Amino acid sequence: METEYINCNLCGRDNSRVLFKGEDRTWLVKGQFSLVKCSYCGLIYINPRPTLKEMGRFYPTRYFSRVFEAKRMSKKQFLKMRKVFENRYRPFLKYKKTGNLLEIGCSDGYFLRFLKDKGWNVLGIEPSVFASQFAREVLSLDILTGTLEDFDLKNGSFDVVCMFEVFEHLHNPLSSLVKIKEILKKGGILVITVPNFSSFGRIIFGRSWLNIDIPRHLFYFTEKTITGMLVKAGFEPLILFTASNINYPHVSWGYSESLRLWLREHKIYYSREYIIKHLLSHIERGNFDKRLNYPKAVLHKMEQVLLSPIACLMDMIHLGENLYICAQRRY
Repeated sequence: METEYINCNLCGRDNSRVLFKGEDRTWLVKGQFSLVKCSYCGLIYINPRPTLKEMGRFYPTRYFSRVFEAKRMSKKQFLKMRKVFENRYRPFLKYKKTGNLLEIGCSDGYFLRFLKDKGWNVLGIEPSVFASQFAREVLSLDILTGTLEDFDLKNGSFDVVCMFEVFEHLHNPLSSLVKIKEILKKGGILVITVPNFSSFGRIIFGRSWLNIDIPRHLFYFTEKTITGMLVKAGFEPLILFTASNINYPHVSWGYSESLRLWLREHKIYYSREYIIKHLLSHIERGNFDKRLNYPKAVLHKMEQVLLSPIACLMDMIHLGENLYICAQRRY
């Protein structure tokens, strides 16, 4: 595999220490990578890392599990995800009520569909051919297949640009911010969510934390480093808070999954090989949306009851699972 060595994307220095080494524990693609921390500014990142050309192997088609069957959400699923969409939408609504919005890394497009139904003019960019095709053909959205750098978008054409759990995947996040600033209108709003490396979940679970997704997550941010990068690119942060309900309906979901990872790494839970085999067998039979059996459903409900108060408390004291940032183009 072709890899590359990089300097810190925030301060540009080559002065880091290794935190630990890890592998792809989601799809089990071979390769070991070092997670390092810049000794000057504190940015955490993978180094060396796969080149951009090599990254495709870490995003198999089944990475987009719902669209793997080209299947719409059920009404029940959509009602659950609507809560997530509202949580993403509500904070930036105070700055922009409607207008032109670009989502970078829009996946299957359901959030864009949600916004379009509210009157926004929406455009999505998605590197997955599979997911972008689903968004175009099933949800009737305007989607560009590729990355931000692949397209010559008109400067000053968007009121809002958003990236939800995408920024940490980018090969050059600082350069991407500069380009985003150019395509935003003056006073335009950038919305970003990223995993919070200073979260309570990361502190207690360590390398078993769900959001240590090596090597797909190339960068790991704290409030300090994400704010520093935004300011350096010409943005003024307006709001920054932590939230554990930005991606999933249950606020405790990240804690539950991190717990399962910890149990798996201590040989107390199903192996990832078994989970993948089980997943693919359901897809082959056309039964991806399988129901939890009763004991598992009860266990999951117990996890929600026990972990939700902890998750809500951690969000209140800025130790939640994800950072949510609204920033405005300064000039």
